[in-house]
Amino acid sequence: MKTIIDGKKYDTKTAYKVGSSKGGDYTEFNPYDAECLYKKKNGEYFICSCNKRIMPRSAEQSRAWAMVNLEADEIEASFGEVEE
Repeated sequence: MKTIIDGKKYDTKTAYKVGSSKGGDYTEFNPYDAECLYKKKNGEYFICSCNKRIMPRSAEQSRAWAMVNLEADEIEASFGEVEE
């Protein structure tokens, strides 16, 4: 999915998929997985929801979302090691 928001392009095909909530992938054939978090090459984050809506997010918002929705390995791969 690709869209332009406030003059910036967001494309799920070219961005790195950090992870998805409920452990699923968004596809046209499986539209009920909740959300996927992506990171653009320039470091910006966005979420793609099951209703095909792209929502830009700050690094802080993305990290908070990841802490609730992703596995530890996925979080640390994108946001760095978390203290014990």
